[in-house]
Amino acid sequence: MKGGIDGRCEGVRWYHGSKNYLLDGYARADAVAAAADEVGLTEQEKIEVDAYLLGGYFGKEIKNEGGIMNQITEVDQKALTVIEQARSVIITDSPSYTRAGELWKAITDMKKQVDESFKPIILKAHQAHKEALAQRAKIFDPLDKAGRSVKTGMESYDREQERIRQEEERRLREIARQEEEERQLAEALEAERNGDKEEMEVILEAPIYVPPVIVPKTTPKLQGGPVYRTIWQFRITDAQKIPRAYLMPDEVKIGGVVRALKEATNVPGVEAYSTRV
Repeated sequence: MKGGIDGRCEGVRWYHGSKNYLLDGYARADAVAAAADEVGLTEQEKIEVDAYLLGGYFGKEIKNEGGIMNQITEVDQKALTVIEQARSVIITDSPSYTRAGELWKAITDMKKQVDESFKPIILKAHQAHKEALAQRAKIFDPLDKAGRSVKTGMESYDREQERIRQEEERRLREIARQEEEERQLAEALEAERNGDKEEMEVILEAPIYVPPVIVPKTTPKLQGGPVYRTIWQFRITDAQKIPRAYLMPDEVKIGGVVRALKEATNVPGVEAYSTRV
């Protein structure tokens, strides 16, 4: 195996290829770790390889080999020193206040250095992420569209069958109601013929009871099939009639007024105040 980070990465790439760990040219994190172990890298070498391969560097050259890791290590050490200094800051007088201000500026500069050090890695990782999403979309999106088309057809069929089922239930309930009404009327007439008018009135005043009529669904229930959800939405027909409990203050507009007028703000129900950061 060649020396240096390029040689170690080549070993990882070769192991990936021999074990079919590649997917459209992008290495999975667990696969990289397994390959690094098999190639026999030290912990420090694994870190360097990770940085080299991270975010689309896989199989590509990096200018100033090893420079990125050296720069990150240097920034990391400086940051730790600044953090330790910040932990010991105690402000009791003007000189200590001035020293704290100088440390704050040092911390701000340090944050900029961290951003600059990681910017190329983050940029490459972002580019690789976008490319991976694009490659995924080429396969996933047509499948998703096909699945939604099939589900739409199934949902349409299921909705129509449910309409037919409910219509049949209503028809059978009406038949049952008419039959019960006719039975009740026949009993009342029978009571009248027997000269029992009081019984007749009781029968006629009794509510007509129709036992529940349930027509089973005809659409088969599929194991692992699509699930349909009923989503209730709304549209506003007259905003003036909406109760106050459902209204929300325009905080963006209020904030604009407060920032413009400051302590002179005069909005009923609103208190303007300031904070220092």
